[in-house]
Amino acid sequence: MFSRIICRFLLCFLFAMAVSCERIIEQNRYRNESENYTSPFQGKWSGTYTNNSEVSTFQLTVYKSGSVEVSRPVGNSFDTLYGRVGESGVLNSVQSASSGFILNGNLQTKTGVWKQGNASGTWTIIKN
Repeated sequence: MFSRIICRFLLCFLFAMAVSCERIIEQNRYRNESENYTSPFQGKWSGTYTNNSEVSTFQLTVYKSGSVEVSRPVGNSFDTLYGRVGESGVLNSVQSASSGFILNGNLQTKTGVWKQGNASGTWTIIKN
């Protein structure tokens, strides 16, 4: 009876260890893939956005990981937006926490839309 309990305990322990090791290996593989990833859109971009007849500019940087940083002049300072670009070039809600300015669009088609409160318009971009 006692040996049966020990056997069950050992089997459960070995099963838990196997699952745990598999998870560690999977996490390690994902980390390596992430470290080796380079966004196909990496680099510096220059864009313009319009609202009716008003035209403004912005600079967009895509980092190796696919992280995006956008800088746009606002008066005497700059507004900074953060987000990510997907493998197909899609920008999803690249936005500024301070101003609420949001860019959506696609770097592959080099176009998109922007929104800030009730104001909105379109943007285009070129790679430098």
